[in-house]
Amino acid sequence: MKAVRYFIMAILIVFWTTACAQGCLKAKTADVRNRLLAEIKQGDDAAKAREALKRVGATFSYDKFQGRYQAIIMDAGCGPYEAIQIFVQLDESGRVSTIDVSESYTYP
Repeated sequence: MKAVRYFIMAILIVFWTTACAQGCLKAKTADVRNRLLAEIKQGDDAAKAREALKRVGATFSYDKFQGRYQAIIMDAGCGPYEAIQIFVQLDESGRVSTIDVSESYTYP
């Protein structure tokens, strides 16, 4: 009986800490979004987008199949399962068409 109670308490603690950890990057996500939207406008060239991604500290790559830059920003203080994801979509001529910045959650 005691073992069951400890097991249930352990499960509740895991769920509680996981739920409380989400949202750790909320303010930083808003800051990154605002900075990128201030620096990159629709119609800007890819070089300007790359420079802006570097300035916000994003690790990024170009996905030639999707025609976009995809980037991620992680914060060790928020744990390994939460990150900021960024997509900068380019049009057929290589110019910025959309910018998407959001929080990303994953589970091991």
